[in-house]
Amino acid sequence: MTEATPPKPPVVLVMERDPFIQSDIGMILREVIPDAVIHMCRDTDAADRLAAGLADLTLCVLKMMRHDPMDAGLAARAAGRGARVLLLGDTVDLKGGNLPEDLVAVLPVPFSGSTFRDALAGLGFRAFS
Repeated sequence: MTEATPPKPPVVLVMERDPFIQSDIGMILREVIPDAVIHMCRDTDAADRLAAGLADLTLCVLKMMRHDPMDAGLAARAAGRGARVLLLGDTVDLKGGNLPEDLVAVLPVPFSGSTFRDALAGLGFRAFS
């Protein structure tokens, strides 16, 4: 008799500078993807380093900021690994790059818990009822 290998938990990377918004995002993610391993960071450089060091990546939630323009390469590399990408903000704050529409969604800021959940559902992550 062989034992089945348990599935790997989803791995989520969140880049958000504001610790209160980070906390809210974390609570929603734990509700929608309860078994997820969530990595939080506050800027583009840290997100890039974290993403590069993760063997698996399921979802990236990336806040686009005027004072810290995000290179589209970070989102493109995540999508290239098969991760879904949720960009928070306005694509005007994204420097260059064409991103695959089937793996990437943009959620305008400010957003509510409900619109965040809807954006996650649009990427294939639905809350358990």
